[in-house]
Amino acid sequence: MDTTVSSMFDGDAVLFYCLEASGYVYSEPISSESNIVTVYPAKENLPDFPNINFAAFLISHRKLQSVSLQRHNLSHSQNAEPMTVVYGSIIKIQHQASGRYLAATPNNSAWLNEGDSEANLFRLVSSHQEKGWGDDLAINDNIILESIYYKGYKIQCINNPIEARDHLVLSGTGSVFSIKPHCYKCSTLNPQYILGGNVIMLSSLKIDGYVSVKGSFVNDKLPDQFKWSHNEVGLRRWRQKFFKALPVSGDTFFQLEKTIHIWTGNPFVFGEECRIKHLPTQQYISVKDTSDRLKIVVESMKKSNGAELFKILPTNIFYSVDREIGDLLQKNINSFIEKLNTEVPNTYFVSIFRFVSGF
Repeated sequence: MDTTVSSMFDGDAVLFYCLEASGYVYSEPISSESNIVTVYPAKENLPDFPNINFAAFLISHRKLQSVSLQRHNLSHSQNAEPMTVVYGSIIKIQHQASGRYLAATPNNSAWLNEGDSEANLFRLVSSHQEKGWGDDLAINDNIILESIYYKGYKIQCINNPIEARDHLVLSGTGSVFSIKPHCYKCSTLNPQYILGGNVIMLSSLKIDGYVSVKGSFVNDKLPDQFKWSHNEVGLRRWRQKFFKALPVSGDTFFQLEKTIHIWTGNPFVFGEECRIKHLPTQQYISVKDTSDRLKIVVESMKKSNGAELFKILPTNIFYSVDREIGDLLQKNINSFIEKLNTEVPNTYFVSIFRFVSGF
């Protein structure tokens, strides 16, 4: 989201930072059958999520059409002026990773609900007296989420000693949440755009296969004698008899991150800097200068020290293709990935890549 835009609009995606619990509202629906919503402990201005989409939520007015219908009518919605979200609005809060809605009842922890129900509806209330009903909701505002169906109840973060993490429940008190920007007008964007935080696979067009890294984030927790020592980036070739079939291994899953604010989910443009995080290892593709050659490896951001910064370039720098610097990056478009801040200029790894949707 453009941080120069102060007001929030219907269809924006945001993060909810709980001041009381010092963390972000968060859920991992892929690994959690119960879809319980928790609070991920993190610094307010430097979150370190395994996947940013687990903490991103789209806010929409109750009476507006669904996200899928908005995208179906993309040409109309892009021309329409978005409605601002104001205090007193009744909203639904949709989890970006799962597509489900935040729901809460007095006797249960908050969860992600598939369909529409009264438990999904909340009213935006200011945490102080400076803003009243009808005033615009703005970035970094502190708000309280009040249940519509359960009168007098509000969302509160409560510590769960068993899981050592806060859960969200309904109570008479309520917690204060700070609104952090993620993606402006997210619900109306072309689904082909590559956004900050998108999970992608990198398909090589020079050698048939996908960029791949072996390993897991568990590696850092193991004793030294059991740690996986190889961190070089390789290529997972097409499976025999399955030409260009998508791989099923998580080794090929990467996440594109913005470089200034890693929680930002706005579309990428050609020429923009990025980081490429390998999801299973939670490390970044970087260029390592060894005694014999430059190697493409994965390292932590601290170790890479700037060697993990890349720039995505259109292939028309070298070939006649209708893509320019500043154009929006889209899925299945051929691109060069250029290494930044290296003593060897114009260094690319492999050659031309195609960005393919991950999960």
